[in-house]
Amino acid sequence: MSLASHFRSRPFEHLLIAPVLNAPLEAGLISELQDAEWESRGDTFYRFDVPRLDLTKARIRAMLDTVCSDIKPTLEIALTSRLAPAAHLEIHRYRTGDGIGPHTDAATAEVRCVININTGWSLADGGVWTLAADSALKVGTSQLPSTSNSAFAFSTGSTSFHALSLRYAGIGYGLTIRFPRQ
Repeated sequence: MSLASHFRSRPFEHLLIAPVLNAPLEAGLISELQDAEWESRGDTFYRFDVPRLDLTKARIRAMLDTVCSDIKPTLEIALTSRLAPAAHLEIHRYRTGDGIGPHTDAATAEVRCVININTGWSLADGGVWTLAADSALKVGTSQLPSTSNSAFAFSTGSTSFHALSLRYAGIGYGLTIRFPRQ
């Protein structure tokens, strides 16, 4: 599948991608995610659910293997980073009241690609991604909708702040593919 992408340099270099998945894969992922067993995770600045079973994580990872292989060269070129061959996957479910506060993940040298999956997102649902060059989310702020089958990718760094606003309704999923930089 050919990836349609758009590079933006502000508030930090990032790539917008849509669609990321073909329709059968998106439908299969939604089914797998809806059928999964979940457990809550939370701390002072985040709240979401993660899959309870390693088997669920392995199935979703296997479903995304081709996507990871296909997207890696695009990310390397757009974000001028040489990436390790193996990618890691984080899977989150966002329900009412869930979200993630501003952070950078600067301590981990990698490129992250966050794929939004849901069955129909609207602005009233909340769960809007915010990118900024500062922790107060004031410098160069950009907001990204959580539209299903869309993604954004960026290199972690000291000015790559990102956050997910509180979810007000519905359920959304975030699949974060993490490529270590070499």
